[in-house]
Amino acid sequence: CDHQPAAVPAAVQAAPIATVVISELHYHPVTSEEDEFIEIANLSGEAVDLSGYAFTQGVTFTFPIPSAIGPAGLAVIAKNPARFAAAYPEAAPAFGPYEGQLDNNGEKVALRDRARRLVDRVAYRDDGAWPENPDGLGPSLERTDYVADGEQQWVWRASIPTGGTPGAPNSTLKLRTSRALIPLGHTWKYYKGRSEPAFPVGAWTAVAFADTSWVRGPSAFGYGEGDHATRL
Repeated sequence: CDHQPAAVPAAVQAAPIATVVISELHYHPVTSEEDEFIEIANLSGEAVDLSGYAFTQGVTFTFPIPSAIGPAGLAVIAKNPARFAAAYPEAAPAFGPYEGQLDNNGEKVALRDRARRLVDRVAYRDDGAWPENPDGLGPSLERTDYVADGEQQWVWRASIPTGGTPGAPNSTLKLRTSRALIPLGHTWKYYKGRSEPAFPVGAWTAVAFADTSWVRGPSAFGYGEGDHATRL
């Protein structure tokens, strides 16, 4: 049975390029090729309208209207959605079916938006340094870093569970953490002009430099693009 997603809220917007990435491939299931699936991940904090998005390389599938993926959400596209539902009863219904099948020897898989701009493309293989277990031994092929180039071998590992983790966080995912050293909106002193701010050249970089005449303003700085607090 084909997946019929719920209505897309009016506030859902088309995804900027690289907001949605291909996150998992079950390209050679131990059971049957009918149990293949592709998982995608939404890296943004907002729902993304997938209507008209399409896989155009590797397999063929166009997301119906309406289709959406939730904030920081995951979605699965299955070769056979009915078999997927039986194998993964805890997972949300999968999109699909898609045409063709994932190459057991490796290939490129591309996702494009409704204007056919490239959203994400990954490449996988089953030789060399690539994980062997996803090639018919049970595990899926998981992306360990959603931000890194998906065409690089080091980004991919075999899933820990047999059958992979469709619709759930990848078992091998490397979580990135960040820490703000200077908070947004912090007040800075800055020199506004086109001439050297102090003489001798570079004197303003010294710790003891007197910057009392410089202008103050909060970050971020810009030139009228509308995404700044202080216009230079």
